Amino acid sequence: MAIPTIKTFSTIFQDELNGVYPLQEIQALLRIALEHVLKMSFKDLVSSPDTKIPISSFKTLNNILRELKNNKPIQYIIGKADFYGLVLHVNGSVLIPRQETEELVHHIINASKKKNSISLIDIGTGSGCIAISLKKNMPMANVSALDISEEALVIAKLNAVEQNTEITFVQADILKLPQLKTQYNLIVSNPPYIPQNEQLTMHPNVLNYEPHLALFVSKNDPLVFYKAIMEFAINHFTDGGELWFEIHEHFAPHVQTMMIEYNFSGVEIIKDIHDKNRIVKGVWMHPAAIGRN
Repeated sequence: MAIPTIKTFSTIFQDELNGVYPLQEIQALLRIALEHVLKMSFKDLVSSPDTKIPISSFKTLNNILRELKNNKPIQYIIGKADFYGLVLHVNGSVLIPRQETEELVHHIINASKKKNSISLIDIGTGSGCIAISLKKNMPMANVSALDISEEALVIAKLNAVEQNTEITFVQADILKLPQLKTQYNLIVSNPPYIPQNEQLTMHPNVLNYEPHLALFVSKNDPLVFYKAIMEFAINHFTDGGELWFEIHEHFAPHVQTMMIEYNFSGVEIIKDIHDKNRIVKGVWMHPAAIGRN
Protein backbone atom coordinates (compact mmCIF):
# COMPACT_ATOMS: atom_id res chain seq x y z
CA MET A 1 0.00 0.00 0.00
CA ALA A 2 1.07 3.60 -0.57
CA ILE A 3 2.57 5.26 2.48
CA PRO A 4 -0.10 7.68 3.77
CA THR A 5 0.58 11.36 4.42
CA ILE A 6 -0.81 13.68 7.06
CA LYS A 7 -3.07 15.19 4.41
CA THR A 8 -4.34 11.76 3.33
CA PHE A 9 -5.17 10.68 6.86
CA SER A 10 -6.78 14.03 7.66
CA THR A 11 -9.16 13.58 4.74
CA ILE A 12 -10.00 10.02 5.80
CA PHE A 13 -10.48 11.13 9.42
CA GLN A 14 -12.89 13.95 8.57
CA ASP A 15 -14.88 11.86 6.10
CA GLU A 16 -15.30 8.98 8.57
CA LEU A 17 -16.45 11.21 11.43
CA ASN A 18 -18.72 13.41 9.35
CA GLY A 19 -22.17 13.15 10.88
CA VAL A 20 -20.84 11.66 14.12
CA TYR A 21 -19.40 14.92 15.47
CA PRO A 22 -19.74 18.59 14.44
CA LEU A 23 -17.07 19.78 12.00
CA GLN A 24 -15.33 22.01 14.54
CA GLU A 25 -15.09 19.14 16.99
CA ILE A 26 -13.77 16.79 14.29
CA GLN A 27 -10.97 19.24 13.55
CA ALA A 28 -10.10 19.47 17.25
CA LEU A 29 -10.07 15.67 17.56
CA LEU A 30 -7.86 15.36 14.49
CA ARG A 31 -5.36 17.78 15.93
CA ILE A 32 -5.24 15.94 19.27
CA ALA A 33 -4.83 12.55 17.58
CA LEU A 34 -2.04 13.69 15.23
CA GLU A 35 -0.13 15.59 17.92
CA HIS A 36 -0.35 12.63 20.28
CA VAL A 37 0.71 9.92 17.82
CA LEU A 38 3.19 11.81 15.63
CA LYS A 39 4.66 13.95 18.45
CA MET A 40 4.47 17.01 16.23
CA SER A 41 3.29 20.51 17.07
CA PHE A 42 0.17 21.89 15.43
CA LYS A 43 2.33 24.39 13.55
CA ASP A 44 4.47 21.58 12.08
CA LEU A 45 1.38 19.54 11.18
CA VAL A 46 -0.13 22.43 9.25
CA SER A 47 3.11 23.31 7.49
CA SER A 48 3.96 19.72 6.53
CA PRO A 49 0.80 18.13 5.08
CA ASP A 50 2.80 15.88 2.75
CA THR A 51 4.84 14.33 5.58
CA LYS A 52 4.57 10.55 5.35
CA ILE A 53 3.12 8.72 8.35
CA PRO A 54 4.98 5.57 9.50
CA ILE A 55 2.85 2.46 9.07
CA SER A 56 2.82 1.75 12.82
CA SER A 57 1.61 5.29 13.52
CA PHE A 58 -1.00 5.01 10.79
CA LYS A 59 -2.37 1.87 12.43
CA THR A 60 -2.51 3.66 15.79
CA LEU A 61 -4.34 6.60 14.24
CA ASN A 62 -6.84 4.25 12.60
CA ASN A 63 -7.45 2.59 15.97
CA ILE A 64 -8.16 6.02 17.46
CA LEU A 65 -10.51 6.77 14.59
CA ARG A 66 -12.38 3.50 15.12
CA GLU A 67 -12.91 4.20 18.81
CA LEU A 68 -14.03 7.76 18.10
CA LYS A 69 -16.67 6.38 15.74
CA ASN A 70 -17.96 4.41 18.73
CA ASN A 71 -18.24 7.69 20.68
CA LYS A 72 -15.35 6.92 23.04
CA PRO A 73 -13.87 10.22 24.29
CA ILE A 74 -10.46 11.05 22.84
CA GLN A 75 -9.10 11.61 26.36
CA TYR A 76 -9.86 8.02 27.33
CA ILE A 77 -8.42 6.73 24.07
CA ILE A 78 -5.06 8.44 24.54
CA GLY A 79 -5.21 8.28 28.35
CA LYS A 80 -4.56 11.97 28.91
CA ALA A 81 -6.47 15.22 29.34
CA ASP A 82 -5.48 18.87 29.53
CA PHE A 83 -6.51 20.82 32.61
CA TYR A 84 -5.46 24.31 33.69
CA GLY A 85 -2.11 24.06 31.91
CA LEU A 86 -1.42 20.51 33.08
CA VAL A 87 -1.55 17.19 31.24
CA LEU A 88 -3.17 14.57 33.48
CA HIS A 89 -3.75 10.84 33.21
CA VAL A 90 -7.38 9.76 32.87
CA ASN A 91 -9.23 6.50 32.37
CA GLY A 92 -12.78 5.23 32.75
CA SER A 93 -12.51 5.41 36.55
CA VAL A 94 -12.45 9.21 36.55
CA LEU A 95 -14.35 12.01 34.88
CA ILE A 96 -12.68 13.88 32.07
CA PRO A 97 -11.77 17.32 33.51
CA ARG A 98 -13.89 20.08 32.03
CA GLN A 99 -13.55 23.76 31.25
CA GLU A 100 -16.16 24.69 33.85
CA THR A 101 -14.03 23.09 36.54
CA GLU A 102 -11.03 25.07 35.32
CA GLU A 103 -13.10 28.17 36.00
CA LEU A 104 -13.76 26.96 39.55
CA VAL A 105 -10.03 26.52 40.11
CA HIS A 106 -9.29 29.94 38.61
CA HIS A 107 -11.75 31.69 40.93
CA ILE A 108 -10.31 29.97 44.00
CA ILE A 109 -6.73 30.90 43.06
CA ASN A 110 -7.69 34.54 42.51
CA ALA A 111 -9.60 34.69 45.80
CA SER A 112 -6.71 33.15 47.75
CA LYS A 113 -3.85 35.40 46.62
CA LYS A 114 -3.65 37.34 49.89
CA LYS A 115 -3.86 34.33 52.19
CA ASN A 116 -0.74 33.36 54.09
CA SER A 117 -1.96 29.96 55.22
CA ILE A 118 -4.29 27.59 53.40
CA SER A 119 -5.41 24.13 54.44
CA LEU A 120 -7.83 22.72 51.90
CA ILE A 121 -9.54 19.52 50.91
CA ASP A 122 -11.01 18.57 47.53
CA ILE A 123 -13.99 16.26 48.02
CA GLY A 124 -14.67 13.83 45.17
CA THR A 125 -11.25 14.42 43.66
CA GLY A 126 -11.48 11.94 40.75
CA SER A 127 -8.37 12.48 38.63
CA GLY A 128 -7.08 14.94 41.21
CA CYS A 129 -7.40 17.80 38.73
CA ILE A 130 -8.72 20.36 41.26
CA ALA A 131 -6.38 19.45 44.11
CA ILE A 132 -3.30 19.20 41.90
CA SER A 133 -3.89 22.44 39.99
CA LEU A 134 -4.56 24.31 43.25
CA LYS A 135 -1.36 22.95 44.79
CA LYS A 136 0.66 23.84 41.67
CA ASN A 137 -0.60 27.42 41.81
CA MET A 138 -0.68 27.77 45.60
CA PRO A 139 2.44 25.89 46.72
CA MET A 140 2.08 27.18 50.29
CA ALA A 141 -1.26 25.34 50.66
CA ASN A 142 -1.64 22.14 52.65
CA VAL A 143 -3.78 20.07 50.26
CA SER A 144 -5.84 16.93 50.85
CA ALA A 145 -8.09 15.08 48.40
CA LEU A 146 -10.89 12.63 49.17
CA ASP A 147 -12.70 10.10 47.00
CA ILE A 148 -14.77 6.98 47.56
CA SER A 149 -13.23 5.18 44.58
CA GLU A 150 -9.98 3.28 45.04
CA GLU A 151 -9.56 3.17 41.26
CA ALA A 152 -9.90 6.94 40.99
CA LEU A 153 -7.35 7.48 43.74
CA VAL A 154 -4.82 5.36 41.84
CA ILE A 155 -5.06 7.83 38.95
CA ALA A 156 -5.06 10.87 41.24
CA LYS A 157 -1.94 9.68 43.06
CA LEU A 158 -0.17 9.00 39.75
CA ASN A 159 -1.01 12.52 38.59
CA ALA A 160 0.16 14.05 41.86
CA VAL A 161 3.52 12.29 41.58
CA GLU A 162 4.02 13.27 37.94
CA GLN A 163 3.11 16.88 38.70
CA ASN A 164 5.46 16.92 41.70
CA THR A 165 2.68 17.94 44.09
CA GLU A 166 2.49 16.81 47.71
CA ILE A 167 -1.11 15.88 48.46
CA THR A 168 -2.68 13.80 51.23
CA PHE A 169 -5.19 11.35 49.76
CA VAL A 170 -8.12 9.94 51.72
CA GLN A 171 -10.41 7.12 50.64
CA ALA A 172 -13.81 7.68 52.23
CA ASP A 173 -17.52 8.02 51.52
CA ILE A 174 -18.51 11.63 52.14
CA LEU A 175 -22.13 10.55 52.60
CA LYS A 176 -21.03 8.70 55.73
CA LEU A 177 -19.54 11.96 57.09
CA PRO A 178 -16.00 10.76 57.83
CA GLN A 179 -14.31 12.42 60.79
CA LEU A 180 -10.81 13.55 59.83
CA LYS A 181 -8.22 14.94 62.20
CA THR A 182 -7.40 17.97 60.06
CA GLN A 183 -9.16 21.33 60.21
CA TYR A 184 -9.53 23.22 56.94
CA ASN A 185 -10.07 26.82 55.93
CA LEU A 186 -11.07 25.92 52.36
CA ILE A 187 -13.20 23.07 51.07
CA VAL A 188 -13.92 22.58 47.38
CA SER A 189 -16.05 20.01 45.62
CA ASN A 190 -17.39 19.15 42.21
CA PRO A 191 -19.74 16.41 43.41
CA PRO A 192 -22.15 14.28 41.38
CA TYR A 193 -25.05 16.55 40.48
CA ILE A 194 -26.81 15.26 37.36
CA PRO A 195 -30.26 13.76 38.15
CA GLN A 196 -30.61 10.25 36.78
CA ASN A 197 -33.61 11.24 34.68
CA GLU A 198 -31.35 13.46 32.54
CA GLN A 199 -29.48 10.43 31.20
CA LEU A 200 -31.81 10.26 28.22
CA THR A 201 -30.61 13.67 27.00
CA MET A 202 -26.89 13.00 27.34
CA HIS A 203 -24.42 12.27 24.55
CA PRO A 204 -23.25 8.63 24.30
CA ASN A 205 -19.60 9.63 24.78
CA VAL A 206 -20.51 10.69 28.34
CA LEU A 207 -23.21 8.16 29.14
CA ASN A 208 -21.40 5.09 27.85
CA TYR A 209 -17.87 5.81 29.04
CA GLU A 210 -17.67 8.19 32.01
CA PRO A 211 -18.16 6.79 35.55
CA HIS A 212 -21.79 7.08 36.61
CA LEU A 213 -20.68 7.09 40.26
CA ALA A 214 -19.13 10.52 39.67
CA LEU A 215 -21.96 11.89 37.51
CA PHE A 216 -25.42 10.99 38.70
CA VAL A 217 -27.62 11.47 41.73
CA SER A 218 -31.17 10.38 42.44
CA LYS A 219 -33.77 12.71 40.97
CA ASN A 220 -35.53 12.46 44.34
CA ASP A 221 -32.56 13.91 46.26
CA PRO A 222 -30.24 15.73 43.84
CA LEU A 223 -28.62 17.83 46.57
CA VAL A 224 -27.62 14.90 48.77
CA PHE A 225 -23.88 15.49 48.28
CA TYR A 226 -24.10 19.23 48.90
CA LYS A 227 -25.87 18.64 52.21
CA ALA A 228 -23.32 16.01 53.29
CA ILE A 229 -20.39 18.24 52.36
CA MET A 230 -21.88 21.14 54.34
CA GLU A 231 -22.28 18.83 57.35
CA PHE A 232 -18.67 17.73 56.92
CA ALA A 233 -17.53 21.33 56.50
CA ILE A 234 -19.00 22.71 59.71
CA ASN A 235 -17.28 19.91 61.63
CA HIS A 236 -13.90 20.47 59.97
CA PHE A 237 -13.82 24.22 59.32
CA THR A 238 -11.91 26.89 61.12
CA ASP A 239 -13.84 30.16 61.47
CA GLY A 240 -13.89 31.99 58.16
CA GLY A 241 -13.58 28.78 56.16
CA GLU A 242 -14.57 29.06 52.51
CA LEU A 243 -16.74 26.47 50.80
CA TRP A 244 -16.69 26.31 46.99
CA PHE A 245 -19.02 24.15 44.90
CA GLU A 246 -19.40 23.39 41.23
CA ILE A 247 -23.13 23.00 40.63
CA HIS A 248 -25.86 22.03 38.21
CA GLU A 249 -27.10 25.30 36.74
CA HIS A 250 -30.71 24.59 37.76
CA PHE A 251 -29.88 23.96 41.42
CA ALA A 252 -27.91 27.13 42.18
CA PRO A 253 -30.67 28.89 44.19
CA HIS A 254 -31.33 25.71 46.18
CA VAL A 255 -27.66 25.28 47.08
CA GLN A 256 -27.42 28.96 47.96
CA THR A 257 -30.43 28.71 50.28
CA MET A 258 -29.08 25.57 51.91
CA MET A 259 -25.71 27.22 52.58
CA ILE A 260 -27.41 30.19 54.23
CA GLU A 261 -29.38 27.78 56.43
CA TYR A 262 -26.04 26.24 57.48
CA ASN A 263 -24.77 29.66 58.67
CA PHE A 264 -22.69 30.48 55.62
CA SER A 265 -22.47 34.18 54.85
CA GLY A 266 -21.70 36.09 51.66
CA VAL A 267 -23.12 33.20 49.66
CA GLU A 268 -22.57 34.01 46.00
CA ILE A 269 -23.58 32.38 42.71
CA ILE A 270 -20.97 32.73 39.94
CA LYS A 271 -21.74 32.19 36.27
CA ASP A 272 -19.44 30.37 33.86
CA ILE A 273 -18.30 31.64 30.46
CA HIS A 274 -21.52 30.29 28.95
CA ASP A 275 -23.55 32.50 31.33
CA LYS A 276 -24.79 29.48 33.29
CA ASN A 277 -24.90 29.31 37.08
CA ARG A 278 -21.90 27.11 37.78
CA ILE A 279 -20.24 27.97 41.11
CA VAL A 280 -21.56 28.71 44.59
CA LYS A 281 -19.26 29.95 47.35
CA GLY A 282 -19.72 31.06 50.94
CA VAL A 283 -17.87 31.70 54.20
CA TRP A 284 -18.67 29.87 57.42
CA MET A 285 -18.45 31.33 60.90
CA HIS A 286 -19.20 29.35 64.04
CA PRO A 287 -22.47 30.63 65.53
CA ALA A 288 -20.69 31.25 68.82
CA ALA A 289 -18.14 33.43 67.04
CA ILE A 290 -20.94 35.38 65.37
CA GLY A 291 -22.49 35.98 68.77
CA ARG A 292 -19.23 37.46 70.08
CA ASN A 293 -19.07 40.03 67.25
